Amino acid sequence: MSERTVKFSYNFMFMVKPWYSFTMFFSKVLSKFRKKKITKVKIYDTIEEIPKAFNNGKDYRSDMFFGRKSDHLTHPTVLQGRIEDKEKFGDCDDHAIYWCAALIKSKLASKVWLGFYHMINEESGEITGHAVCVFADHSNVLHWADYRNPRKISKVVGPRDFMIQSAYSYGKKAIKGAIILIKELDENDTPKFGKITRF
Repeated sequence: MSERTVKFSYNFMFMVKPWYSFTMFFSKVLSKFRKKKITKVKIYDTIEEIPKAFNNGKDYRSDMFFGRKSDHLTHPTVLQGRIEDKEKFGDCDDHAIYWCAALIKSKLASKVWLGFYHMINEESGEITGHAVCVFADHSNVLHWADYRNPRKISKVVGPRDFMIQSAYSYGKKAIKGAIILIKELDENDTPKFGKITRF
């Protein structure tokens, strides 16, 4: 995929919310069919407990359905079941949505977004995508998190800086990204999507 194609694809952000909603629903149906554990998202006392729950990303697993080019989200209650059954957890999208759900459920953040972006390896030209959780703590300090403890967004320009700093941590350069506000969790711990902001 070229840089131009990636940038053009962000014109279709209106498709992301229905796709993610459908795939979360589908993951729950599939888990019930397979008799896998589905349980409410745990309430955490501290932010640092969250990455420990999914073993700091060491239990990463790739998407099983739809392939890597059409990432899907696993429902947070399915992810909680995987944690409790000590199974492989999920990919970056799954870590990010679990972060979002856990922060909201535990009331550990004042605002939470699901962030995703594309980055380029400037030496090889390879383009890859990544998803993270972006959140404001109760002091309105912005952070981003993927597999380990959150990192403070050092520039105070705004939430878009998550993708610059996250890509830099992987030795790459961010080229395009977006965040989706997670307004709340419903009674089934399903994230409710709000406004999408592109960068």
